[in-house]
Amino acid sequence: MTKASICLLLCAALPAFAADFNVRDYGAKGDGAAKDTAAIQKAIDDAAAKGGGRVILADGTFLSGALRLKSGVELHIDRTARLLASPDIADFPDWPDGHTARENLPRCRSAAFIFADEAERIAIAGGGTIDCNGSHHI
Repeated sequence: MTKASICLLLCAALPAFAADFNVRDYGAKGDGAAKDTAAIQKAIDDAAAKGGGRVILADGTFLSGALRLKSGVELHIDRTARLLASPDIADFPDWPDGHTARENLPRCRSAAFIFADEAERIAIAGGGTIDCNGSHHI
């Protein structure tokens, strides 16, 4: 077996994300003031519907409520980007799936900033910042 064929075999074995989905193409502003939740979630949903891909956040601060990752999706937060949690608790609804036993939670809600349920081949990557806005008091 030649070096070239070994390289091809290794490349084929690595998980690949089919396409890039830039959240700005879905209307995300990345200005830290406008809520970008709907745009980011739409990019995630489109990537999953098309067999997977990288949802890219770059060059800005993306204010968001809860996000649900889906199978085949990499949430790629570039080193030039910051994903900032909304200070509004209404942006973090309880997930209706019922897979979480509330009595086992240390809080009264099952809300999460980034959530995945029954998903596979997912990733969060890119070297950027996820800021859960812990300094904000409700």
